[in-house]
Amino acid sequence: MPEFEPARAFELMMRHRVYQFGGTPVVWEQIAHLLPEYASHDFSHLKLAATGGARLSADVIATFAERGIYIRQAYGITEAGGAISFPSAQEVIDHPGSCGTGGILAEFKTARADGSACPPGETGEILIRGPFTMREYWRNPAKTAEAFTEDGWLISGDLGYVDDEGRLYFVDRLSNLIRSGDCDISPNAIEMVLDRMPGVTEVAAIAVPDAELGHRVAVIVYSETGEIGQAEVLVAARRELEPSHVPSFVVLTDELLPRLASGKLDRSGLRKAYSDLGSNQDASFQDA
Repeated sequence: MPEFEPARAFELMMRHRVYQFGGTPVVWEQIAHLLPEYASHDFSHLKLAATGGARLSADVIATFAERGIYIRQAYGITEAGGAISFPSAQEVIDHPGSCGTGGILAEFKTARADGSACPPGETGEILIRGPFTMREYWRNPAKTAEAFTEDGWLISGDLGYVDDEGRLYFVDRLSNLIRSGDCDISPNAIEMVLDRMPGVTEVAAIAVPDAELGHRVAVIVYSETGEIGQAEVLVAARRELEPSHVPSFVVLTDELLPRLASGKLDRSGLRKAYSDLGSNQDASFQDA
């Protein structure tokens, strides 16, 4: 396909009884909306379903699992040669959202800002070690030095946690965190809650500058049907999110959210487009 179109891709998968399919979370989210139309289809031909690049919500994972499709959340980075951890289908059933326990040559751990190891369940930066990691950035020794710890672990720039049995869970990109006052807020955590709302097609949480707190949270919401309001978004956010994660600004847009070639949200573009949101006193309820 020249470009991804959910209905066409889904029809091809079923017609040709595709054996394996991988896509970013937004691809699976778009296909999930089509599942009710094909309730009678036997998906037993889809033996390997995978995602990566961002965290897929537990609700979407469960929606596909009900139909026998177990989406495996891979974790990896380019500097580590691609995926370093990939769960089994059984792990998807027993531990949805887990990225598995690593490959036979892959080591990972999570660390605090001071370099000390995180105990099970505590979120920290993911560090990777193995024979497959890059040696250096081409002709950039300064950047190379920043990419490794003194004892040779590759610094991923990603946040995650490891459970008691060594399973890795991806949380968010460190660079995506919204720093508001003393809080570090994960956009992923906000988006996965609001994405469950009826009428929400796409949602992005971004940081907007604020003189008092440094940044505040804004959410940009696209609804294909247009049947959603800012007040509904705020009610859902206040009901299900921690107080620090509740957005200060809700913007409704009539366009799909911008994405990079990889399918990931263009967060940088969104931050630039809405950089003056905090200076608008009436911006907490706004239509784009």
